[in-house]
Parts: sequence; C-alpha cells; structure tokens
Amino acid sequence: MEDGRQVFVAKWYAQNAARSMEGYVADARRAAALLAAEASVLEVAPGPGYFAIELAKLGGWRTVGLDIS
Repeated sequence: MEDGRQVFVAKWYAQNAARSMEGYVADARRAAALLAAEASVLEVAPGPGYFAIELAKLGGWRTVGLDIS
C-alpha cells in the first residue's frame, strides 16, 4: 500500500475507533479484574492501542501492544 494511503487509512481508523472509547475502558476494567498484580499483557494487533493504553492506566502490570503497522 502506498505510504500516503497508509497514513490516510490509519487516521481514519483511529478516528472511528475512538468513538468506542467507553467500550475499551469497560473491557480494560474487566480484564484488569482478572490479572495478577505482576502480570504481563500482550495485545496482538491492537490498532491504535486504545485497549492496551486503558489497561496500562489501571494497574502495575506490563502492557505491550504489537501491531504490524
């Protein structure tokens, strides 16, 4: 994919995914309740990383997002 098109698609995706922030926050809270205090979390294909970011805000565990883009 052409670089300019990749940037356009990434920006479009981030804007549209941001509309679901309350869902990411709720999912992060549910996941946090299941994690041990020193857990490590890997989110595969996180896109803009909203879930991983929200999860990282909630605890002392290591949170990593891995995406091809």
